[in-house]
Amino acid sequence: MGKRIGRQVRDGIGSIPNRLDRKGRERLTIMFIPHGNDRVFTVHMNWHMIGFIAGSIVLSIFLSFYGYYVHREKAIEIEKQQELYGINYTAAYNIDKQASLLVKKQRQLRENLEEIARLTNFSSASLDLLPTSVSSREFGEQSLKKEVISRLAANTDYLHSTYVVAGLNSATNEDLFLLESLRFTVEKGYSVYNRMPLGRPIRAGYRDTSDYGIRVDPVSGAQMEFHSGLDMAGARGTPVEATAEGEVVTVMNWDAGYGNAVVIKHGFGFQTLYGHMERIAVRSGQRVVPGTIVGFMGSTGRVTGVHLHYEVWNGPSARTDPKPFVCAKDLSTARCRAFHAN
Repeated sequence: MGKRIGRQVRDGIGSIPNRLDRKGRERLTIMFIPHGNDRVFTVHMNWHMIGFIAGSIVLSIFLSFYGYYVHREKAIEIEKQQELYGINYTAAYNIDKQASLLVKKQRQLRENLEEIARLTNFSSASLDLLPTSVSSREFGEQSLKKEVISRLAANTDYLHSTYVVAGLNSATNEDLFLLESLRFTVEKGYSVYNRMPLGRPIRAGYRDTSDYGIRVDPVSGAQMEFHSGLDMAGARGTPVEATAEGEVVTVMNWDAGYGNAVVIKHGFGFQTLYGHMERIAVRSGQRVVPGTIVGFMGSTGRVTGVHLHYEVWNGPSARTDPKPFVCAKDLSTARCRAFHAN
């Protein structure tokens, strides 16, 4: 008897979902009958559809009330702040927003400075010793709070933005330290860079002709010779520029081979020679910087046409291939594209 009753109860409970599903699928017809001669409008629905629509309406009402409640709470808080700070509330509110924006910008600045430090091989040990942007701001805020406690009553306080600005001031001081260290590092690197003969002695209007190495003598056309530099042909009178800072140590006038030529001594033992020029524009002992015009392209000396003969020496008369130095700053010409491809 008891088993039969239990089975009936289980069967009854188990059939509830099926009965609800069948009930939900029952179709209802809603008819809209106008008073005139217009057509009757009929809508067919089931209980599932009605339940979904009703639930959506209830959810929309709930969200509307919730949004109103949140907005009202915020409005009440603003009213309290306005009562507390009076006419200064708007200014304080705007300052707080600006302070928050400055925090984001300061964080981005620190990230950029640290990335520059890594790219310039800044000492990683020094970078690790530098407080993080967050800890710098927290230190500044805590310092101001200690000052407030020591100078003002226990229950008084500054505006939130005041502490934010104090934190920014502390973090900015750390950023300035990092920036100054980076400036020193970059200046040292730039000084080395400026003293090495990098790039071309002619800005534009040239074409590459002879390379460094063994070639057929272009004058005789019969024998092999070693060509100790790079040749760049162009229009007569094209300005020729120093490729690094240094001192003019030799000025040749109408030399049998180089014609009108100049030798400049640079840092780290490097020297450069500019040959076959039409006219020389510097004197012996003169200091030059990158871009100083040393002369003008010509065809003096042992040549077959107007061009500049350019050499790089790694020590007195120790000639080396100028191509790596020229192509260090030239990524576009065919000569240097081939060099970089290898």
